[in-house]
Amino acid sequence: IIALGFLYPAALHKLDFYHSKTDNSRMEKADKKKKAAARAASSSGSSGRPCIYILQCGDGTLYTGWTNDFEKRLRVHRSGRGAKYTKGRGPLTPVYLEYLPDRSSAARREAAVKKLTREKKLELIASGLNRLR
Repeated sequence: IIALGFLYPAALHKLDFYHSKTDNSRMEKADKKKKAAARAASSSGSSGRPCIYILQCGDGTLYTGWTNDFEKRLRVHRSGRGAKYTKGRGPLTPVYLEYLPDRSSAARREAAVKKLTREKKLELIASGLNRLR
């Protein structure tokens, strides 16, 4: 590791003090990011609220998904960086929104809604469960 009186940078990864210093700074950065995300979620109205949604695409088809932040996810879909299915099928119009208590129930509800026929989805859109009505 030491040759000619100096330390090779390539050998630094073998030294314990180097690892502990970089691991601590990585953990501190990750903690700061988590705290910032939590602050952002608590300040915004719909962030952190799991929900399922149905979008009507420009070609008349329906797309179902779930998210923790509906407004943000809708922006991503509309920018073309959302689901592969919605890419190039704009304009995307939200037609159904249902909030759920947690992520796992949102994922289960999304799976159940995706199994419905188009006719049943249209009935769901017209129902009292729809938060967009």
